[in-house]
Amino acid sequence: MKAMEDTRKPYRVEHKHPNGTTYVYEVFSFWNKEKKQSYNKQRCISKLDPATGELIPNRSHTERAGIVTSDTSVTASSLIVGPTLVLDAVTKESGLGKVLDRCFPNTSG
Repeated sequence: MKAMEDTRKPYRVEHKHPNGTTYVYEVFSFWNKEKKQSYNKQRCISKLDPATGELIPNRSHTERAGIVTSDTSVTASSLIVGPTLVLDAVTKESGLGKVLDRCFPNTSG
């Protein structure tokens, strides 16, 4: 039997250290059914960059999150094509594309 139960999703809080660095913590709340008390567990996940306000993840958080590299030159991009594929199929199947081409001849691409 599990005495402590996670009652909700983790949330984040910021604590400013006396040295001026702001640390970001992930907070987990637990409820102990036997003692009828709540408990919090905090885990430091990053620092806050004072100039840009961006999070600078610490090493243990990046390992837990599965982030492979911290190299800022590595970028990723995505292209969402789902709605276009669906709408193209519907206009082709219904014949709406031909009607739109006749109504707006200069805008077809």
